[in-house]
Amino acid sequence: MTNKKPLSGFFDKLDNAFDNVVDPAIKGFGSTAGLSVYAASKKAAEMMNKSKQRYTLTTETKRRLEAFFYGLKWESVVIVEQAELPANLFKDNIAGMTFDHHIYTTYKNIQTEYFAMFNLIHEMVHVEQIEALGETEFAKQYGQQFVTCGGYGEKMPLEGEAYSMVRNIPFEPFYYLRLNPQVNDIAKGSKEAAFLHWLDYGIDEGLQAIESFKPSTYLAKNPDIEAICGKENYKKAIRHWLKKGIKERRKGV
Repeated sequence: MTNKKPLSGFFDKLDNAFDNVVDPAIKGFGSTAGLSVYAASKKAAEMMNKSKQRYTLTTETKRRLEAFFYGLKWESVVIVEQAELPANLFKDNIAGMTFDHHIYTTYKNIQTEYFAMFNLIHEMVHVEQIEALGETEFAKQYGQQFVTCGGYGEKMPLEGEAYSMVRNIPFEPFYYLRLNPQVNDIAKGSKEAAFLHWLDYGIDEGLQAIESFKPSTYLAKNPDIEAICGKENYKKAIRHWLKKGIKERRKGV
């Protein structure tokens, strides 16, 4: 019998050599395309929404979002609601686009309405990414990921982080209202009122809002995190859970 190992090893090396040539070429193309598409889309979004009103984050919104973000240039964020999005010329279910600190969203009342606020949080993740990477590097990486991940979606790490943030927010309205009947007396079964109550009061009071996470228990079961966050700093606890705790498979309850 012929020994196939040497031949197999040869083809493995050939595949690796091919990958070493092709992968950088694909990534390079993605970076270049990302910069071009980002710049063109940014300009298009500005032109398409030239007549739309611009909003800044309210003091209440800044305080509410501190449960998820910290140290951002809040005052630089500009929001355009019910916007026309360049991406919707090609894909009709995109709800928001962010360029630098400008957020364009198809929603209205994005700072107060239930589902709209989750869209705001998604786009604020991109603001955070842009602040961390710089606008040029963000555009390059976004383009690379778009090409290498087969198009727009959660497989793109930059998008995956934003989708993960929204999906893992430790809040479920009806669980929160059922577990805290005193809140339901105020919210009257409204998801929107429940969410705003949790952001305004429930977090600081340590109220549990989902079965899989309770901030006081999270801190008690993870003394190293409690040492970082503080014993009753539940906003920090939630931020840690979302940014690191889930990935580290920490116990939330």
